[in-house]
Amino acid sequence: MAQAAATPGSARSRARAAAALSRAVLPIALVLAAPLVGYAVYRSVQWIGEPFPGFLVMRNRVVPSVSGIDWPPSKADLFHAQVLAAGGGPVGSSEEVYAAARSRPPGSEVQYVFRKDGHTFSRAVATRVFGLGDYVEVYVILILIGCLNVALGLTVSLLRPSDPQARAYAVFSLAGCLFATTSVFLHQPGFPLLTLVYLAAESVFPATFVHLALRFPVDRIRGRGGPVVLVSAYALAAAIFALKVHGFYREPPDLSGLYASYAYVVLAFVVFLAMLVLARRDRSDPRTQLRARAMLPSVALVSALTVFVFLNNTLGGGDFPMQLGLLLVPMFYATVAWAIVAHDLFGIDRFVRLTFVYAALSVVVYAFYLVVVAVAPAVGQAVGGSSELVIGLGFVALALLLDPLRRVTQRLVDRAYYRTPWSYRDTVSRVSRQMTTWHSPDRIMDELTRVLTVEMQLESACVCLLNGMPPWLRRGDGPVSRSEPALRSSPAGISLPAGGPELAADFLARIDERAATELRKLFERVDANVVLPLTFADRLAGFVALGPTRSRRPLHSEDLDLLRTLTDQAAIAIENALSYEALEQHNRTLNETVRQRTAQLIQSEQLAALGQLVAGVAHELNNPIGAVHSSVDNLRENVAELEGLLRLYELAPIADAELKRRIEEVRARLGQNGAMSDTRELLDICSEGSERIRTIVLDLLTFARGDRGKRLPVDVADGLGSTIRLLADRLEGAGIRVVQDYAAVPAVELNVAQMNQVWMNVLSNAIDAVSGRPSPSIQVALRPREDGDQRWVEVEVRDNGSGMSPEVQARIFDPFFTTKEIGKGTGLGMSIAYGAIRDHGGAIEVDSREGEGTLVRVRLPCPGGRSARMPA
Repeated sequence: MAQAAATPGSARSRARAAAALSRAVLPIALVLAAPLVGYAVYRSVQWIGEPFPGFLVMRNRVVPSVSGIDWPPSKADLFHAQVLAAGGGPVGSSEEVYAAARSRPPGSEVQYVFRKDGHTFSRAVATRVFGLGDYVEVYVILILIGCLNVALGLTVSLLRPSDPQARAYAVFSLAGCLFATTSVFLHQPGFPLLTLVYLAAESVFPATFVHLALRFPVDRIRGRGGPVVLVSAYALAAAIFALKVHGFYREPPDLSGLYASYAYVVLAFVVFLAMLVLARRDRSDPRTQLRARAMLPSVALVSALTVFVFLNNTLGGGDFPMQLGLLLVPMFYATVAWAIVAHDLFGIDRFVRLTFVYAALSVVVYAFYLVVVAVAPAVGQAVGGSSELVIGLGFVALALLLDPLRRVTQRLVDRAYYRTPWSYRDTVSRVSRQMTTWHSPDRIMDELTRVLTVEMQLESACVCLLNGMPPWLRRGDGPVSRSEPALRSSPAGISLPAGGPELAADFLARIDERAATELRKLFERVDANVVLPLTFADRLAGFVALGPTRSRRPLHSEDLDLLRTLTDQAAIAIENALSYEALEQHNRTLNETVRQRTAQLIQSEQLAALGQLVAGVAHELNNPIGAVHSSVDNLRENVAELEGLLRLYELAPIADAELKRRIEEVRARLGQNGAMSDTRELLDICSEGSERIRTIVLDLLTFARGDRGKRLPVDVADGLGSTIRLLADRLEGAGIRVVQDYAAVPAVELNVAQMNQVWMNVLSNAIDAVSGRPSPSIQVALRPREDGDQRWVEVEVRDNGSGMSPEVQARIFDPFFTTKEIGKGTGLGMSIAYGAIRDHGGAIEVDSREGEGTLVRVRLPCPGGRSARMPA
């Protein structure tokens, strides 16, 4: 007895082994089902263009519930009736029924004898050609369901291999695939094995539905009685299968097993819907409640249509084609798969709603198609045209009406999903704009919590920053409270998923225990359900804890989209306000330091402007100063030689007394000895002065040009942005709007000082051009460009100024050419920019039209790319 008793460990081992087996078997079974779907497509397509009796028959010669829109005639009479004779002769198989139809021309009436409910009757039914429209009406929906089941079942089982919900969904998908796909073979002769597969799949399908209902959205199998219900569901399916097989091949057939399976499908839908309603009302798990609330409308719609069709067949009416009842089933499969697999818990309602919209729109379009097909013959005959023309015109009308239909459907679905007013959208938008202009954190927090509790109708809200400040808390219409202590734990233990909301319970479970202990009391006061991050520059600055809504409905994704916008704006506003307060504190305590730094900034701007002037002037002075310096040296040598010559003349005797007297007078008058000494001193002074000037010129050139040899990989956007910030005062003073459009570009090896000088010159010219113009604006664009092996970065600066004439534009790069007033321009800015860009292997172009503005385009080659071919 002791050996026979099962230990808990062995039970767990068996459970793990069963789970591992299901994880391996289910994906393989779904993969093996894929060729069956392909074969069903192959076999069903072959029917297009083939004659058939005007109705379908199963292997036991019974007319199924699958039919076309306009055939067979008298659907209710022929529904589940068995064919006994065709064309005056008895038939013993479905092959003989189809053969009798193929032996006659399409449109010929064939007399059939049917048996139903113990009564025999005759009907004359015209043969038809199975057209493309018939194929769409009968088989496309079934094949699409088979394909969708394979794809979704395999995806869910592979993405969530250890999830019991995913395994239940995979079983459900496999049964649904076999049920839909093998029904294609049920109406064609020669497939006895696949007929049995269909009967089995049809019987087990509702059991798998019950299985899924017990697992999703709440796992009820682990509860009391769950395993018994699951086993009973599959046992009932097995009993129905046995009853169905026994009655299917009897003569006459007994269809009670078939009706039992139909009733079981209806029961399964009701069970699933009931489980979803229970989950919707379950407040213990917000995650489950969100999924159930999002899925309930779509499941209700699918259930209503499907239950109607199966009840119609169960009660013996059969006047509605069964396959049309499965029209919305793909929406159901997709929404359940998303709910099981999706990581974005708060996005499920958006997915379900979109699926709901397109499913509803599909119903509208399909209904329109059915109406057009039904009335086309009568309308064509009335107007003297063909039915094909009427159908074509109908589809043209549908194309024109499709977008209005989509909008109307979207509005109806939105009203079905959201029964609360959306007037707070404008309020949220207005508050978002206002908050960015406020400089007080308390004012921002007061308005933020007011919008959350008053406009968004939340019972409570709390904002907590990770900088040691006490949190802000508001309940209902009451005032903001800051009685809670600041968070004492290190912010390193607190993080949020990037950009997304999170359930409060999940948030507390992720952070360290010390921080969780401090926050748990705060969350209890707020009754927090959802936590939203406050992020600034990819840094978590804090979070917003949201309490329940006053109506007690869960927050949906549209709410959270608006809240994300609000919290993003609040994070920026709070950061700006804190920065403003810090700046005010610095103004009070470090005023002198700020003044000094401001003076340095002004000096740097002045030096940058001075460098633009000095570069050209120094270049022009360098050559004449060099000539003067070398000429002074030559003159000193010449003066020395002349002085020696004069001394030689003094030694020569002069015989002419008058001439000697005159020379002595000139010597005395000029003070020959002193003049020569002064001449040497003057020449020394000139030489020293020219050397000094040359040194100064070289220093100025070095200052203006910078180090031409030092180039580093640079982000061009940074240089443009810093230059625009330096010119902010001029831009604001002139009321100029700057539009910056920067694409991602590779780094370029540049001399930073030179290129910053280029941007300064180009943007300064643009500012001068638009100043005083109406609605002045400057557009700065940055783009990558590539042409074969030529790769470069392109910068465009466009202004809406007065523009330039062709004559002025032709001289724009000439040194010292300027159209500005005297004293306001040197004419060197664009010349210096031209030289700097040329030194970098780039190109600069100017395109201007009088009265329309100017475009300056700069191209800089990327590493590894060829030169931009700067013109000479």
